[in-house]
Amino acid sequence: MPEQCPEQLKYLFAPPKTLSGAIKRLSLVLSNEQKLMIALMSEHDLIDLRYTLGVAIRKAFSLDNQASSLLVDCGTTRPEQAADIIIREVWKTLTE
Repeated sequence: MPEQCPEQLKYLFAPPKTLSGAIKRLSLVLSNEQKLMIALMSEHDLIDLRYTLGVAIRKAFSLDNQASSLLVDCGTTRPEQAADIIIREVWKTLTE
């Protein structure tokens, strides 16, 4: 990445360090249609997103890195569980 890269791009390309940062990031990248689909799901059905959105979150947010501060902020050492937590928190913000 060029040294002169705008701060916004650095923000978008670096994995978030906190749960609130992950929620903010997803609010930027998810389409309105995707947000609506998530909001209309029951909390119980969010598990259905584990192998789609959950995998994308694990990869994009580097959750397989055990040194990830996002894992710590999610209160787990398991990438799959962290992705589930992030999805549930996004759902909560969309349904409030």
